[in-house]
Amino acid sequence: MKKLLALVPAITGAAWAGTTLVAGNQAEPAYNDVIAQLNQSSPVPLVVESYEKGYLSSTAITKVMSSSDQDAEVIVRLKHEIDHSTIGLDSNGARVGKSTILTTLVLDEANDPDMQKLAAAFNGADPIVLASTVGIDGASDNTLLLNPAALKDQEAEVMIAGGEIRFTINRDQAIEADGNIAPISVINNVTGDSIKIAAGALEFDLLRDPSGLYSGTQNFSLDALSVNNPNQGVMVDLKAIKLDTNTVIDDTTVGGTVEWSLGNIKSPLPIDSAQMSFEMQGLSVDAIAKYQQLSRASLNSSNSMNGLTSENLIEIIAGILRAGMSIDWNVKADNSGGSVIGDLNLGRLDGAPDLTVDATIRDFLLTIAGKVTLDADAAALDMLPIGTTLQVPPATDYITYDGTHYRGEAILSDNVITLNNNPLPIDLMLGGVLDMTIADALQMAR
Repeated sequence: MKKLLALVPAITGAAWAGTTLVAGNQAEPAYNDVIAQLNQSSPVPLVVESYEKGYLSSTAITKVMSSSDQDAEVIVRLKHEIDHSTIGLDSNGARVGKSTILTTLVLDEANDPDMQKLAAAFNGADPIVLASTVGIDGASDNTLLLNPAALKDQEAEVMIAGGEIRFTINRDQAIEADGNIAPISVINNVTGDSIKIAAGALEFDLLRDPSGLYSGTQNFSLDALSVNNPNQGVMVDLKAIKLDTNTVIDDTTVGGTVEWSLGNIKSPLPIDSAQMSFEMQGLSVDAIAKYQQLSRASLNSSNSMNGLTSENLIEIIAGILRAGMSIDWNVKADNSGGSVIGDLNLGRLDGAPDLTVDATIRDFLLTIAGKVTLDADAAALDMLPIGTTLQVPPATDYITYDGTHYRGEAILSDNVITLNNNPLPIDLMLGGVLDMTIADALQMAR
């Protein structure tokens, strides 16, 4: 099952976006271009293994690798059956000016027990099927099908009810998608641990920026998720799970929001529901794109720090923490006692200089302004483990309690943290650490 999960991002991306498969001599370079494009964003490396070219149809094999190292393991192979004739007949009827690609897994791997087990779990059906129709202009319509599966042995039981995602990619690299995921259940027969995922749905409306980033909205919902660990007495049951994102790219800056909510919670913690929102503004497009590029490089290599030097880390940090950028993080939890609300706002001042390798921590903190607030019903917060510590020192020095509410406020400005009107100079807390350069601090952290 590990192999199946590892290739999902790769097969989803292999939608042949921006290609024009109208003749045999154009299909092969288009395929090579797609693999090169996918390797710029895929969390796993893709390698062309073979391409058998025909006049009306061709067959390609792509290897999904565990890393970019020379001795990397082949996780799975993808088979692409390409019909690049522009006139044809398929299950959807006659087609004119369009080519089709059918992508499936290669299951008949010799001497591979994992692939044999995977084939048995899907009862002979293809685990994942990606059907793509590509027009002359490069736009594509795609359907990604996950077939039902059942895997049972002495150690575990895995039940997958299936799912389907439909998405279109136009010539401008805009993606519109919707789909559903049927229930999934994983049970460890040895320990009794289990994970059960109820039905879910997703929607995407994205546009690829020349930087490689995507702007637009993504929405995901899950009816329920439960985790049971009987040996440790832990059982978590979550319902009405939602995750929504909105990313906006404006020339050289990127911003957006992330919101998630849990409508009903049953767990050892006395929290009935929870919401979180995160907003960021004014981050550098180039810095975020470079960070993603270096992160993929490190993920695709056995060396986790591959490409991540102090110099390029500072460059990325300088671009992300540019003048005028800001983040706002809000968390709310509810229980029978009321609500607990926390908010964090942090940003760099307008006109702040760019960070350099020689900048000190003091230089950096002088350009940062921030505020953290707490507003909680006492009956709600007292039910949480932290509640018992809030009515005794030192908590009472910084958090006010009026019998019904807890309130707290921390403000960062000019290297001074003010806690409920009590100033605490950072110099007194960190001393000589403030004179350390950011480059040295990063080197120590690594």
